[in-house]
Amino acid sequence: REAMQELERISQDEKIIGLYDAEKVDKKIRNTQIKGARMEGKLEGIEEGMVKGEAKGKLESQIEIAKQMLQDNMNILDIAKYTKLSIDEIQKL
Repeated sequence: REAMQELERISQDEKIIGLYDAEKVDKKIRNTQIKGARMEGKLEGIEEGMVKGEAKGKLESQIEIAKQMLQDNMNILDIAKYTKLSIDEIQKL
């Protein structure tokens, strides 16, 4: 009798029913996969932004160095060699 009552109680427990409901389980799995993919996408975006920001900062630094070298009347070929900027980029400065 107690076992039957416990079985009846368990069979009406939504948490337990949900464990065996394949559709709900599949939906939970899909949602988890989607959340994981979104997180991965965000992390990739952050990483890409950091790389781009680092490259931009490096370019800005190279430009500032080139400007200083131009002010010191250094040869454009030497400036290009040390800053890795093109001669056209340096001439535009």
